[in-house]
Amino acid sequence: MAYQTPSVSVINAPADRQPAAPGRLPGTLEVLHVRRTKVDQLGISMEGIPGSRSSKVRKARITFVPLGESVPKPMLDSEGGRMEMFYPEQERDDVMILLRSGKERLCYFWKDGKGDRVRAWLMATN
Repeated sequence: MAYQTPSVSVINAPADRQPAAPGRLPGTLEVLHVRRTKVDQLGISMEGIPGSRSSKVRKARITFVPLGESVPKPMLDSEGGRMEMFYPEQERDDVMILLRSGKERLCYFWKDGKGDRVRAWLMATN
């Protein structure tokens, strides 16, 4: 069965979806341009280059969580330059299709100014 990847594909990791309150401090955004991937039984390891002058992330890891278990929030190790993302096992095929699409792949990690809310996602561009 052939799969087609849309021109922009976004897969969101679960996160706290509270609306932003007025007066919140600006958050931080890390961007990783993925250059290499390695797949194992538990997930996918990725390496690449920072996607902006302020980004320091050079590695990311996607871990697939078995059906029925809660999906943890994404994590960022700023000093180690590594982000951790978690997806439900049932999204494995979608993630693999995106990674094999031949398009530019990016990982994003956002944290609000207080550090209360985090989001991470994998994306392929045109």
